[in-house]
Amino acid sequence: MGFGLRHQAVADKEAGLPVDYIDPVEGNFSLTESVAVLDRDSGRMETAMEMAECIIKEGREKLIQTYPLPIYEGETMDSEEQSAYPKVFPEPLIAELLEEHQELSENSKP
Repeated sequence: MGFGLRHQAVADKEAGLPVDYIDPVEGNFSLTESVAVLDRDSGRMETAMEMAECIIKEGREKLIQTYPLPIYEGETMDSEEQSAYPKVFPEPLIAELLEEHQELSENSKP
C-alpha cells in the first residue's frame, strides 16, 4: 500500500504498471486555480481580475488534464477520469468561513 497523488496512479495504471488506486469517500486532493484580492481599496482589483482571466484562459486546459474536476459552468469531464467522491462546497470561501475552518482544525488537535 502507498499514498500518492491520484493522477500519478491513474497514469501509471494506464501505462500498464501493476498498480491500482481507490477514491476515499472523504474525497481527494484537487488543485484549482485561485486569485484573491485582499485589499479592494489598493487599486489591484483590475490586475487580479486580469490574472484570473489569464489563468482560466491559458492554464485551465492543461490543469484539467492532471486534475479533472469540473468547476466552471459548462465544464464536463469523463467520469472515469475524475475522483468518484469530489467534494463541492455550496458556499464560497470567505474570510469568516475560513476562520470557522481554522477554528475547527485547531479544536480537533489533541
